[in-house]
Amino acid sequence: MKTLFAAALIAALTASPALAADPTEIRDPYEGKISCRFLDDAEGPRVRCDLTDYRSSIQHRKPAECAATFAGAFVLRPTGKGEALCTDDISYDASFPTIEKNSSVTHFGITCTAEFSGFHCTNPEGGKIRMSMAKQHFQ
Repeated sequence: MKTLFAAALIAALTASPALAADPTEIRDPYEGKISCRFLDDAEGPRVRCDLTDYRSSIQHRKPAECAATFAGAFVLRPTGKGEALCTDDISYDASFPTIEKNSSVTHFGITCTAEFSGFHCTNPEGGKIRMSMAKQHFQ
């Protein structure tokens, strides 16, 4: 009886998939045109989200002090407000995995949730970025 129980327990444990860590690179599950990457380097921990299909309609989000062409990138750190990123590069990658609607990924205390048309990322202080192809909001 003990052998049968042990065999059943081993079978159940090996049949269950291991819990995977949250991915550090994600794409929106709807259009696949927004990607977010969690980074931790010399600039500190943060999430950077990029629009792959940059539209001039978001040019008003370009930081005033930005001399570079604004590529539609936004960043959120574990503290403070979300902000437009003064850069002319795009870190979008179509190979990033998509996440399912209403699912979330968390790193550095920053949580990004897949919404109907993009991502909503927040930090513990209430800073956020909300991105869709039609509209971008940060605070």
